[in-house]
Order: sequence, then structure tokens, then C-alpha cells
Amino acid sequence: CPQLDEVLHDKINVEKNAIEVMKADLDTRKARIDSGAMYDGKTTNEQKAEYNNIIPVYNQMLINLNNERDTYNANVIALNSCIDLYAAK
Repeated sequence: CPQLDEVLHDKINVEKNAIEVMKADLDTRKARIDSGAMYDGKTTNEQKAEYNNIIPVYNQMLINLNNERDTYNANVIALNSCIDLYAAK
């Protein structure tokens, strides 16, 4: 039977945590933008530009995470199928 890729599993967990941190940062940035106040010497438009530059990175991280999860889940299904095959004998 195939072995589960523990390195991939750990990578998924690390990337999931990084995405959660980035999401919190984006939420904070959006709240500041919505308030209309200057932050760190930046106007609302400058803050929006930074926010908009981060969004594609965040979206790509989500895509990568989903692809890695799909790969890992396919490995789990293959392992379970193999175990079921041998258990049925």
C-alpha cells in the first residue's frame, strides 16, 4: 500500500497557518481602509493599493493549498482502497 506523504501533510499545515495570518492582516487592513483614516502615514488610496497588491498573493496561496490538499486526499483514498482490498482477502 502507498505511504502517506507526511512532508506534504506538514507543508499543508504550515501553509494553512500562513493563510490564516495573511487573512487576519487583510481583515485589519480592510477595516483601516473602511475607516478612511490615515495609517502609518499612508492615505486611504495608498492603503488600498497595498491591499490590492496582497490579494493576488493571498488568492494564489489558497489555490496552492487546495491543490496540495487534493493531492494529499487522493493519497489517503489510495491508501484506504489498498487497505480495504487487503482486508477483504
